[in-house]
Amino acid sequence: MAGTEVDGGRKRSAAVGSPTGLRAHQLERRERIIRAAIELLEVREYDKVQIRDVAEQANTALATVYRYFASKEQLYAAAAVQWSAHFFERIEVTGDDGATDEERLRKILLRTVRALQRWPQFIRALMILNTSSDENVRAYLNEYHSHYNDMVAMCLHDLTPGTAADVLMVIGSVYDRATRDWALGRKSVREVERELDRAIDLVFEPLPD
Repeated sequence: MAGTEVDGGRKRSAAVGSPTGLRAHQLERRERIIRAAIELLEVREYDKVQIRDVAEQANTALATVYRYFASKEQLYAAAAVQWSAHFFERIEVTGDDGATDEERLRKILLRTVRALQRWPQFIRALMILNTSSDENVRAYLNEYHSHYNDMVAMCLHDLTPGTAADVLMVIGSVYDRATRDWALGRKSVREVERELDRAIDLVFEPLPD
């Protein structure tokens, strides 16, 4: 599990890594650091990546990385936000793919799970980050989860807002548990798909009299 990064024997204090107020060249540098962090997670486990590795991958100084992110947790939480935004763009979320809420939701979750297959390390990293007590990390993760919720909400045209929120909660819980089990090698992608299909069946099928 990630902890406080140490450089030269000194622990660095937490700092907000928000891009607000940064100049164009600073935004570009921050983007390059985040992109390097994501690239490393494609080929290594989260606990094998060090801030120094990210600095080398981004071709920037270690101190520069710390100027934008006070810890590895903050860096990867920010990376989760960027990754999720681009991820959902790649699976072409429109909210119009299907005649009913049930059909739209089933199709978008299937595409999401299949697109996740090359990212088990990312899901495992999120499992670690979700245990963090760092307020900045929590803020980033809230934004990450909002990307998922927005994607699912786009599929729900026909339900009342209250019912749609309940569906989001139920399907989100099944999705989180199933994808965690997959990332840990406990389930196959096909088993994840079946669990999500069954959850959608239970949510939308009429209750017996």
